[in-house]
Amino acid sequence: DNIKLSKKLIKLQFGAFSKMKNAEDQKEKVNKIISNEFPELSNKLKIIEENRLFKLILISETNTMAKSICDFSKSKKMSCLILKK
Repeated sequence: DNIKLSKKLIKLQFGAFSKMKNAEDQKEKVNKIISNEFPELSNKLKIIEENRLFKLILISETNTMAKSICDFSKSKKMSCLILKK
């Protein structure tokens, strides 16, 4: 019996920007801070364009991980949202 577990990915958002340049600047800042605490997430941030906004997104594999990343970010005065699917 092969029971396949579906992996649900959790999206974290670190801001939405009207200009790509602002999103890139924030991406660098967030990456630097997060990779100190979570080295496995180094350079995993993505910028996606949605509704004419550039959103800074990170994908987490577990709710627990997502929550600890967001809690850490907030402790460093960076906003972080866990997006519901």
